[in-house]
Amino acid sequence: MRLTLASAYGLPPLQSACVCVCVAVFCLIALLHCGLFAVSDKLNGQAQRVKVVNEMMRDTSGHETVVAINCGRGYWATEIASRLIQTSSGDGGRVIGVDSWGSEMTPYDQQWIIFNSVCEVR
Repeated sequence: MRLTLASAYGLPPLQSACVCVCVAVFCLIALLHCGLFAVSDKLNGQAQRVKVVNEMMRDTSGHETVVAINCGRGYWATEIASRLIQTSSGDGGRVIGVDSWGSEMTPYDQQWIIFNSVCEVR
């Protein structure tokens, strides 16, 4: 006996086809949403990050030490570091990024932070 959607749920074949079409449409809409979100994040992500960091650093002198916990690849830490004052004597601001690289949730290693920093400088 062949098990189909119609026989599994007791639906007539026409309703079964409608359910399949609805599921397919839902999947297409979900994929479209994810694609649009990715494009929007790529286009507007930098501008949003700049706005947030500007607000955070509004009342600072630029000589602070900032600790970024769970910094991942350094997306935010790099933007903050670009706002801190760098002096030849080394008494300017600095950013310390702390993350658990190599764990299941953040499979990064040192190459990612170097890669991200190089991309941000360009």
